[in-house]
Amino acid sequence: MTDFRLTGQDRQGLGQITLQHDDSGTTPASLLRSVSQTPPKWEQTLLLDFTMTIEDPPERQNEPLVLTTKDPGKLVGQLTQFPPRGDLYKLQNPIDLVLPDNPDETIASIEKFPVKVAG
Repeated sequence: MTDFRLTGQDRQGLGQITLQHDDSGTTPASLLRSVSQTPPKWEQTLLLDFTMTIEDPPERQNEPLVLTTKDPGKLVGQLTQFPPRGDLYKLQNPIDLVLPDNPDETIASIEKFPVKVAG
């Protein structure tokens, strides 16, 4: 994965929430492997490191809350063609989010993150 950015508006008062790819170069490369020749099938694993910015976090004043992934999230898709064309990728492990200056304390976790990939 080379880049992604996802932005949404929270309905419970947290304001805008943004996920942005961590382009520091520390994320391991994604993996594509052949599962079957006939019919052709592949399995692709995408590893995700990102920052999450919450515009109006609870109990914080006048500054957004910025969290980072503790370890990369792992999305796996079962493909019948490559490149994928709207294929669903499922999260294989919860994504723990931490403060950049305190990576030992999990602040939040993402349990589900279904993604359709085209491209």
